Amino acid sequence: MSAVTQTVSNFLGGISTQTDQKKIEGQLTEALNAYPDPTFGMLKRNGTRFIRTLNKADGTQFTDVELENASWFFVQRDSFESYFGCIKDKNIYVWNAVTGVFCTVTNSGASYLDVGVPPATYHFRSVQDTTIITNRSKAPELEPDPTGYAPGKVGEVVLKVVEYSANYTITINGTDYTYKTRNADEFEPGNTDTKLNADEVLTGLKNAISSVVTVDQYSTSLCLTSGTAFTLDGKGGVNNQAIQTFQDTVTDIAKLPPESNDQRYVEVVNSSGNDDNYWLRFVAETKEWKESRSPKASSGFVASTMPHALSSVEENVFTFGPINWRNREAGNSITNPPPSIFPYDETTKTYVSPGNFINATFFYNNRFGMLSEDNVILSQSNDPYNFFYRSALTRTDSDPIDINAASVRPVELFDVLPDAQGLLIFSKRQQFLLYATSTNLLTPKTAILRSVSNYEMDSSIAPVDIGSTVGFLSKVPAYTRAFSLQTRGLEENPIVLDLSKVVSEYLPNSISELISSPQNSFIALASRETNDIYIYRYYNNGQKDLFQAWTRWSMPGKVQGIEIVNDMMLVITEQMNQYSLGVISINDIPLNSKFSANQNIEMANPLLDLATKPTSVTYDSDSNLTTFTVDYTPLDYKQATLLITLPTTQTFGNINDLAAFNVGTYSDSDDTGYWSYLDTGAGNTFTLKGDWTGYSNRMVIGYNYVFDMELPTFYYNRAEDTTAYDFTASLTIARAHFACGKSGVLTFKLKSAGSEEWVDIQAVSDANYYRAGTNPIQSEQQFTVPINQRNMNFSLKLTSDHPYPVSINSMMWEGNYSPRYYKRT
Repeated sequence: MSAVTQTVSNFLGGISTQTDQKKIEGQLTEALNAYPDPTFGMLKRNGTRFIRTLNKADGTQFTDVELENASWFFVQRDSFESYFGCIKDKNIYVWNAVTGVFCTVTNSGASYLDVGVPPATYHFRSVQDTTIITNRSKAPELEPDPTGYAPGKVGEVVLKVVEYSANYTITINGTDYTYKTRNADEFEPGNTDTKLNADEVLTGLKNAISSVVTVDQYSTSLCLTSGTAFTLDGKGGVNNQAIQTFQDTVTDIAKLPPESNDQRYVEVVNSSGNDDNYWLRFVAETKEWKESRSPKASSGFVASTMPHALSSVEENVFTFGPINWRNREAGNSITNPPPSIFPYDETTKTYVSPGNFINATFFYNNRFGMLSEDNVILSQSNDPYNFFYRSALTRTDSDPIDINAASVRPVELFDVLPDAQGLLIFSKRQQFLLYATSTNLLTPKTAILRSVSNYEMDSSIAPVDIGSTVGFLSKVPAYTRAFSLQTRGLEENPIVLDLSKVVSEYLPNSISELISSPQNSFIALASRETNDIYIYRYYNNGQKDLFQAWTRWSMPGKVQGIEIVNDMMLVITEQMNQYSLGVISINDIPLNSKFSANQNIEMANPLLDLATKPTSVTYDSDSNLTTFTVDYTPLDYKQATLLITLPTTQTFGNINDLAAFNVGTYSDSDDTGYWSYLDTGAGNTFTLKGDWTGYSNRMVIGYNYVFDMELPTFYYNRAEDTTAYDFTASLTIARAHFACGKSGVLTFKLKSAGSEEWVDIQAVSDANYYRAGTNPIQSEQQFTVPINQRNMNFSLKLTSDHPYPVSINSMMWEGNYSPRYYKRT
């Protein structure tokens, strides 16, 4: 039997559900409330600073039932102005993410919202000051075709030639009305009469027919109108070509008079069929004929059934209502059809309304886009809410793009993400890439949509951008899987990795939230049914991932929504019949920030959940109790903790100053020295024996949470690449040495094989000192844990439920190894 020692260089492998024989170096059986960092090791996560409970306009708190199954969303306007909100039934609520203030929302779009629908019913897309909200269960509608227009009620008489001694005849409903012009010889030298002109002829014709129809006279034409339809014909002059008439259509634009009634509609009928006909409308203000929509065609969308906009008016003030969608300005349903949201019925030769559901919206390449069924529809370029052609005559590069995701399998597109190669578009079982051929300009002619991969996705959770890759989820009845997708080129298949393979069956199938933080190289998953957040973090040095780790965070309540803003994780939790907003600072745990001018004092963040400064501190001398009031209801399943600072003239004014909070040693009620447990009082209060009012400006209240890091079974590794564990040999572990970074109190627990009870074991720490009256925290520490057991007979974990940081760097174990004299080959 040989005495051996081996080192585990780090614990950045995170959780692995593989058997211990297959775990690689640094992987763990469990990592609770841990945060892997390539610089500082495996850390205890930072605490949740309480910002505010979610209140109504009158200051009362929302109860769990009032916001149950609400659809949550986040809005980030800039670095200093962020909001979060939710939709519940017909109401939309918004709060300031920094201050927690309840915002004013003018809701004029309640009819677009539904009662009792699941949270995934709504899709959110935020751009600058506007968030587009799409109700996936609301079928969009087209405005009905106008019924006021009736053909044959308007006619035009156009004078082409003025001739003397000629008959000009207008035939209305088969009856002729004739005006004869005067003779030319009536003019004599010196006669002051004017020559025959168009005005004289048109006036004569107008007088002849004014008893039958209403007549408006212009320089070269008459416009005839009637309350009922009539027929119109005309002839005049020597060759009967002096006048021309038409009513609703012309075959040549040259036949139109230069003037007519305002808003007079005429259809120009071309010879090749209805596909190239177009309509013109006379605009009296500018005296011109403009291409126009057919008076018989729908104007466009019913705005109340289309996606709505939540717009920021000013700080903490919003409006919610229909979008001002652009109407169809030219053509009809043949020459300028609606987008493919509305399918075409070959039987009725009409577009079906209500149409297909809209699943998502997006902005891309100066266009606003929508996904519906298997169609990708993009608006006019630089005209985001216009989905119709500008002209029925020609097609331009700026026209809308409407493209179908052709596939051999059913496709229902539900979300998009921009990519260096183009636009990634996702369906439940297939992924597509939209890009432009041979040019960077995306136009109706250059747009290509092709399939790039075939993976099942959960359509209720939007994929996220993880920097250079895309993350998405796939669910099976028992658990959830997380994938990353990285495109490589227009003609190359993407690289798709199963990120959760190492934790197979660990992520529950109730996951409802997925967010990412590319700058911190991690994604976070959460379930509304539990208190857990699952973190996947990696570190890439430019060539390969140096580590990939899964950990689990336990929040003080059920997680309703999470978001990362400027390295701060905003967390909305539901507990004790109320909702609260908290923030976790991702990267300030290991920093040696200073709360005091004395640079010899090591400072630390208070690692507490629901950490807050008391709103009031009062002392009752009769009972010798100090009462602390906070803004949330105390948890009934945990005991709160009070921390106080050093006795100094420096105080902190708000919870944001806790980034460098230091803990004092003052406690009259117990002997823990650095923090004290509180008793829950009436309402939103805690109590503690003694008079603590002197520290009211230097205290924080919150809840301890447990850091757990359970190690796998120790095996002797016979290869440098840590892949040749000898799990058949006899191995006795004598002791384990742990090298820690900035850490406070650590507890080591041992569990015997076959037992469910963890037993504390006393670790031996190197002799050292820390300054009296400050945290018992060292920048570097080493612990030796005595074990003296067979490797298969115990489980070991590190734990800490104290409000101090923990940083685990590496471990070295010592023991006796016997290969049982087997011959190795």
